[in-house]
Amino acid sequence: MVLNEKNQFLLLHRDKNGKQQWETPGGKVEPGESDETAAKRELLEEIGVEVILGEKIGEGTFVEKEQEYRYIWFTATIPPNARIVLEPGFDAYEYVSVTDLKNTSKHLSEGTKKLLAILNP
Repeated sequence: MVLNEKNQFLLLHRDKNGKQQWETPGGKVEPGESDETAAKRELLEEIGVEVILGEKIGEGTFVEKEQEYRYIWFTATIPPNARIVLEPGFDAYEYVSVTDLKNTSKHLSEGTKKLLAILNP
């Protein structure tokens, strides 16, 4: 969960293989990799920035198309003046508040919906 100075968090719009949704950056942990290292690596791959990783804020699972996914969420910040460069497959990004996200009509990924439930019980 990449936060800006207004405490809004970064959402990426995925437009790949017929999937169009807004989601938080993330990905899979590789064998022998810690959760923290995977989070930093995935953010570098998806937004082109080496982030400053913060605290763990929660974890959860969800099932999509008969596949179970496990999520661990951390806070992160981007160094000042860093420029976001999206990985292919993403076509837009924006920062949103939890309140705005709760009231949005955007199509959110299942993982982002789970995060929203943790942030706003």
